[in-house]
Formats: sequence, structure tokens, C-alpha cells
Amino acid sequence: MEIKVTAEDGRSVVSIAGDLRIGSLAGARGELVAVLATGNEIALDLGGLGGCDTAGLQFLLMACASARANGQRIATINQTAEFQAALDRIGLCAECLQAGFGEPVASQDDHEADDAAASRPMLQPQPG
Repeated sequence: MEIKVTAEDGRSVVSIAGDLRIGSLAGARGELVAVLATGNEIALDLGGLGGCDTAGLQFLLMACASARANGQRIATINQTAEFQAALDRIGLCAECLQAGFGEPVASQDDHEADDAAASRPMLQPQPG
């Protein structure tokens, strides 16, 4: 897996190429933490994404939750058929996809407990 970060129109575009699988995630965390630290809006470009397992999906959902907790907008662009197939395998519908990888579709009243959890970033820069 290769991650490339570019700045485009005041946002950070994170392009992911190759397979997003448990064995390829070790180095990705640090790159994502650096992008979150910029405070920019984030676009996850999945146009080069190959295979994606549940660990890869969890990583992307964690990135979304962390960005939102930091007050950053985050969305995916250029979703591949492979990415959609990974979502289908675990039963995520289009509405779930929108809520997890784009703007929320449910009202705040619907998810009070989720809002409290979402306010805690999962990925944070470590002091040092």
C-alpha cells in the first residue's frame, strides 16, 4: 500500500493506492496522524485502492471519527468497485457508507451516545 498526501484547494488529499489490509496498515497510522494535525479538510482518494479487508475499513472509519472529533470535514472520493465490495461483504448499506465516510445522515437526537464517543479522537499526535 502507498499513501500520498497532497494539498489541493485548502484541503489535504490522501490518495491510497494498493491493498488496504491488516498487513499494510502499520505505517499508515503515522501518515494519517500527520494529516489530522494539519486541521485541513480531508479527502480520502480511494481511486487507486485494490483489496480492502475489515481492518482496512476499520482504519478508514477511525480516520473519519478522529477527523470529526477534531472538527475537520472528511469524505471519500473515487471509490472503487473493490471498496464497495468490501462494504458489501460486511453488510454496510449506502446510507451507512454516507454516515461513516461522509457527512452524517442521522440527526443528533438519534445518536446521543455515539456523539459522546465521536467527540474523542481515536488518532492523535503523540507528544515527543
